[in-house]
Amino acid sequence: MSIDPNVGFGRMVQAWNAAHKAGLLNEGQGYWHAGNTLDTYVNYLVAATQEDSNAIVANSYPLCLTRFGTPEAPGWWRDDYGWWGIAFLNAGRPDHASILRLDESIVKQCFKAADLCWQIMNYDWEKGGHTGVRNDPKNGVANTITNVLFLTLALRRYLVMNDNHALDTAGDVFDWFWNWHKAPPQTSGLLNNQNLVRVTPGSTNDDRAWSGDQGWFWRACLELFQHDQNPSRRKNITTLVELIGPAVLANVFVNNIVHELPFSENYDIDYATGPGVFIRQFSFINQEGGGFNNDKITQSAQGAWDNSGKAGCWYPGKCVYDPPAGDLLWDLTLKTSAQDAYNAYMVL
Repeated sequence: MSIDPNVGFGRMVQAWNAAHKAGLLNEGQGYWHAGNTLDTYVNYLVAATQEDSNAIVANSYPLCLTRFGTPEAPGWWRDDYGWWGIAFLNAGRPDHASILRLDESIVKQCFKAADLCWQIMNYDWEKGGHTGVRNDPKNGVANTITNVLFLTLALRRYLVMNDNHALDTAGDVFDWFWNWHKAPPQTSGLLNNQNLVRVTPGSTNDDRAWSGDQGWFWRACLELFQHDQNPSRRKNITTLVELIGPAVLANVFVNNIVHELPFSENYDIDYATGPGVFIRQFSFINQEGGGFNNDKITQSAQGAWDNSGKAGCWYPGKCVYDPPAGDLLWDLTLKTSAQDAYNAYMVL
């Protein structure tokens, strides 16, 4: 059956509305999922050149505010504000806001929310002396997803809000990642033995990697390379991209369809977003590379269309995910992930 991104989008909006009505999007895990879905939602509307007739961008501002707290004591884990901040800048940037037909007041809310998200993450970056943003304000670790989201948020802040200091911060965050990497034959604290980005830099006794991290990190490297003119840093970016790119193509794609990497911890409700998060970033990577992997996006999107309704996997046969029947947050998670694949297909 032919892929219909508009039908998928309608299903995702229904899942959003159901989870929102049930009060799941400002509680626990649902908070960051809402920010993740907002990014996917905006990407579809921009690709389809449609206005935000569901007012989800406008409704996201008060939803996000429920968990802000303060930079010193945020209401939830710091990485959540990376997802939200990136999504708000995606919606509020002038060309996208024009397509979505957002009122000026809504655009201002997008920028205000993105700035608050930045303050929450940047506070910990500065407080720790540029040694990584900790995910949990009380007793967290500086893991990959928290810091690659911070790096990306810094880049978007530079591009959308014209904050030159944010570009400097993005470069510093990359350097933090780079310092975990040691060239062979030494063990890299950043990359595992397959040259995939580790879930937690420095955990050389744990090779766990997540598909979402691979997409975010690869894309962030390419975007930083475009804007950062530091010759040494650009050389280091090239070194990592030349290692990560082939590793991702060899391990994340199986028969040209995105599969989650085989680590048991990756199959819960949070990490089940991985395939979608990955292909959302891979769509950009593919465009930057001149469409060199159009077939992988096409076949992944077709796989998502044909198979994701069962349990979330994009390939036929037994699925590794085991969502509870009727769980509204799982439903939103899997529909958002599938929509990421349809959005990537739309822009080929």
